[in-house]
Amino acid sequence: MRFLRPAIALASCAALRILAAPPAPEVANVHSLIENGGFEEGAALPTFWNRHPGDPQNRNAHLRDTTVARSGGASGRLLWLDPIAGENKAALQWMKYGIPVEGGSSLLVSGCVRTGEGVLGSRVGIHLYDRTGTHLGFRTVSELGPTPEWQSFEYELPLPPDAVKMGLALYSRQGGATWYDDIAVIGTPTATAVRAAPEVDGI
Repeated sequence: MRFLRPAIALASCAALRILAAPPAPEVANVHSLIENGGFEEGAALPTFWNRHPGDPQNRNAHLRDTTVARSGGASGRLLWLDPIAGENKAALQWMKYGIPVEGGSSLLVSGCVRTGEGVLGSRVGIHLYDRTGTHLGFRTVSELGPTPEWQSFEYELPLPPDAVKMGLALYSRQGGATWYDDIAVIGTPTATAVRAAPEVDGI
């Protein structure tokens, strides 16, 4: 798992709280647990991300959209117009599960979202799991109303000591299109490590 050095982690926390903006893409590319958080890589669909439902249904669609982006040249578009068929009625979403985390540390979750006409809002959440695969719970890290312009979000999530894996879900709401971009999840050291005086060049 990739962690920021303590001094950088503290600065990042402060910046997120004050500026309410995601880390710069070049920072996220180095430190984020999320690959392709900017949806830059892929073809019709982005690499790294999975989707629900797994196959297109009626007018609903998942798309790597190269016509709309908060930064770079693409975003992840979710188009939810029709009811979802099948037993799993979970919202149309981008998702990724099985991401390693360090229990007792914290995650800095950030990104940007935009909603189209007719969409009442968006939600981002994290599922946590222990070593046996037991679900430890779900945490909402962003829940916004309509955002016709790009809106940044950020959240610091303390992890329970027994958490070892996470799943990230970017949800849409029925009624139209939702776009996500610049998604990052950055692991910070435990509180004990942050309080310790960091070594600089071995000093």
